[in-house]
Amino acid sequence: GVNEIPSKERRDEINTFREDNPTTPMIFTTRDLAVGGDLGVQKRLEMRPLNEPQMREFVNKYLTQRGLPNQADTLLRQLRDRLQEVAETPLLLKMLCDVFDTETRQIPQSKGKLFRLFDTKYEQFKGLVAVSEDFRRFKPELLQHLAFSMLCGDPAKPTEAWLTLDRTRAEKLLETFLTGRVEAPGQRAKEWLEDLIEHHLLQVAIDPREIEFHHQLFQEYYAAEYLLPLLPTLSDEQLKRDYLNLLKWTEAVVLILTLVDETQALRVVKLALDVDWMLGARLAGKVKSESQPAAVKLVKELDISTWSKIKLLGLSRSKEILVDLIESLKEPCLHEKVVTEALIDNPFTADHLPRIIELLENEADYVRDRISTVLSSLDPDLLIPQILCHLTSSDENLVFATVKTLGGLLHEEAATKLLPLLKHEDHRIRRGIAQSLRFQGARIAIPELIKLLEDSNEFVRLHAAKTLAFLGSNQGESILKDALKDASFFEKIEICDALKQLKILASLEVKTSRERSSKETSIMKELYDPSGERRKMSERLDGKDVTQVQPAILDGIRSSDLYVRWLALSAFYALKSLDAAYLFSSLLKLSVSLPMENGEAVLTAIKEVQVECKFYNYEIWQEAERIIQNAKLESQNREAPERAVVQQNFHGPVYGVAGTVAGNQIISPSTPSPPQPPVNPTE
Repeated sequence: GVNEIPSKERRDEINTFREDNPTTPMIFTTRDLAVGGDLGVQKRLEMRPLNEPQMREFVNKYLTQRGLPNQADTLLRQLRDRLQEVAETPLLLKMLCDVFDTETRQIPQSKGKLFRLFDTKYEQFKGLVAVSEDFRRFKPELLQHLAFSMLCGDPAKPTEAWLTLDRTRAEKLLETFLTGRVEAPGQRAKEWLEDLIEHHLLQVAIDPREIEFHHQLFQEYYAAEYLLPLLPTLSDEQLKRDYLNLLKWTEAVVLILTLVDETQALRVVKLALDVDWMLGARLAGKVKSESQPAAVKLVKELDISTWSKIKLLGLSRSKEILVDLIESLKEPCLHEKVVTEALIDNPFTADHLPRIIELLENEADYVRDRISTVLSSLDPDLLIPQILCHLTSSDENLVFATVKTLGGLLHEEAATKLLPLLKHEDHRIRRGIAQSLRFQGARIAIPELIKLLEDSNEFVRLHAAKTLAFLGSNQGESILKDALKDASFFEKIEICDALKQLKILASLEVKTSRERSSKETSIMKELYDPSGERRKMSERLDGKDVTQVQPAILDGIRSSDLYVRWLALSAFYALKSLDAAYLFSSLLKLSVSLPMENGEAVLTAIKEVQVECKFYNYEIWQEAERIIQNAKLESQNREAPERAVVQQNFHGPVYGVAGTVAGNQIISPSTPSPPQPPVNPTE
C-alpha cells in the first residue's frame, strides 16, 4: 500500500529494497499513482470499478448471508446516481450492506451519514464486547481526537499527515484530552486505547509500537467529525490556509460537505474556488443533492473561457450538468472533446441511457469513441438489446462504434451478436470486430477468426492473428512472425505481446523503457524546424533557476507548435517542485485564455505539481509558512529549558499536534521547519 507508507523517506526505502531485489516478485498498490508514486515499476494495472451486475451479485450474496434475501434491488435502487462513487470504492458497498436497515429497508443518503451510522453500529457487527459504558460514551471523541491529531501531523511539516502513530504518543494525546473529564486520565487513556484497538477501528501497525486506523477512509472520517463543529469558528483565511489548501485535508472536507447545512457548504465551495478552481469544482459536486444547483452555479459564474468552464463542470461530477452536456453534443460543437470528457466523468442513470446511446451517431470520431468506451462499462443485459439495431445501420461509423461497444462489454452474448458481421464489406468493421473479440468469452469465435486469416485486407489478417493469440490459438503464429519484419516500432511491441500470449517468444523481450525513450527522443530530434524556433526555445529553457526560465515557459506554452509546447512543459516538470509551484498563479491565469489543447496540458501539469507539493495554491502556502516561521522565532525568543510553548488558539491555524497537547497550547517539537521560500523571485 504505497499511499499508506507514512513518509517519503519510507517510500525511498521501499524503492531501494525493490531495486536491490530485482528477481523477487512484488506487488505495489496505491490509491492513485500520483499519490503513491510509481517506484519506477513498468508494469501497471488499474483496478476497474465494479459494474452494476458485479455490485448486484455482491449485494445479493451479502444480504442473503445477513438473512435478507432478495433485497439487492431495494438497496441498489436507493443508490441511484451514487452507483459510480460506490463502485469505485468497494469498501463503501460493503458498509452499505452492513448498515442496511432490516425494518425500514433504508440506507444513508450521503457518505458522511454512512460513516456515522457504521460507527454507531460497529460493535454490533463485531458482537457483544465487554467494555464499560464510560468507554462507549467517550469512544467517538477519542477516535476523532486521534484522527484529527494524526491528520494534522507535525507542525514543522504542514503538508504531511501521520498514517501511523506511536503508541506512547497516542496514550499521551488521549490522556491530555481526558484530563479534567474523568478520574485517573492516564490510566483511562491506556485502557481505552487498548479497547479501541481490540474492539473498534484502530489496529496495531506493521511496527508493533505503532497504531493505525483500519483504513485511511476511517481516519479521514473521524478527522472530519472533529473539524465539523470548528467550521463556523474558523475565519475564511484560516479555513483556506490551514485546511482547503492542503491536499491531505481534501477527503475529510468532502465528507464534511455531506453533513453541513447549505450555507456552510456554499461557503466552503466558494473559498475552495479562491484556493484552486479544480478543487472548488470538485467540491461543488460533493455537497448535498439539494444544494448542488447553487454550488454548481458558483462554478458557472467564473469569468473564464468556455472550454475551461466546461472542464471544471465536468470535474464536479454533478447530475446538474448532465442534460446541458448531452444537448450540447447534439449539434456540432467547438469543444466536443472537453464536453465529452465532462459528460462521461459524470454518473448518469438508466433514465439518461437512451440519450447517451444516441451520441454513438455523433459526427465526431472522438465523441463516438469515448461514448462507446463508457457504455461498455454498463450492464450488458441492459445495454445489448438497446444497441443491436445499430449493427444493421447504413451508417458505417455508427456500426463501427457499436462493434467497439459490444466488444468492450466482454460478454459472450456480445461475441455471438458480432460474428455475423465478420463478413461485412467494410474492412474497418471486420478489423474492428477482430480487435473486439480479445476476451475469453469470445472463444466461440475462433473458427470464424481463423477464416479471417485469409482476408483480402492485411490489417484484418493481422488483427485476427493477434486475437487468436490472445484466445490461446496458435493458428495465426506465422502471420504474426512475418509481420514483425516490416512492423513499426510500436507495432512490433504489440505483435510481441500477442506472441508472448502463446509462450512462443519467451526469449523475445519488448523494448525496455530506456530503449523506447531513446528511440522517441531520436524521433523528436528529427522533427522539421524550418525557422529554428524549436532550437531557440531549447536555448531559452536552458536556465539555472525558475526566474530565468519563467518567461520562456510561459511563451512556450502559448505556442501553436506542439513540440515547442512539449519543450516548455518538460522544462516546467524539470523544475524543483516548489519552483514549479511558484509558477502556479501565472500558469493558471494563462491556461484559461489559451486554446483548449494548450490549456488542458497546463491544467494537467499544475495538478501533477500540486500532488508533488501536497498543496494547491503557492501564495496561500507561502503565507502559512510565514506564520510557522514567525511562531518559531517567537518561541526561540522565550525563556524555556528544552521546548518553547507556542500559545495558540486551538480553533485557529492548526498545522499539527506533534508534541504534547495541553489545553489550548501546542508544545512544538524541536524538528526544524523547512527553509522559507523566497518572497519574490529577485531574492
